[in-house]
Amino acid sequence: MSTGGAAAIADLVPRSSVFRIEVCTVEKNWGAPWLPSEQLRASGTGFALEFQLGGKTRRGVLTNAHVVNNATIIQLVKVGSTTKQKAKILEGSFAVDLDLALLTV
Repeated sequence: MSTGGAAAIADLVPRSSVFRIEVCTVEKNWGAPWLPSEQLRASGTGFALEFQLGGKTRRGVLTNAHVVNNATIIQLVKVGSTTKQKAKILEGSFAVDLDLALLTV
């Protein structure tokens, strides 16, 4: 096993479960709300997982909350692919205090 960095993570997490998360956000101008807001783009990473919800097994992507905070558009791109899938934050799964959010397609 590697001693640190990206190589160590690659040893632990299969690349097939890693996603790039692309988001568009809008910065609100509270001083002049009638003016058009600036749209910003950002990205982050997340990894796939399975979880139980309502007695059913579901799949999602766990990421940091700051990646998707105030996002108007969230897209998932599997590492090694160019295909984008629209995603959303699972209701009740956005935790600023833990900096975690769970996304679903």
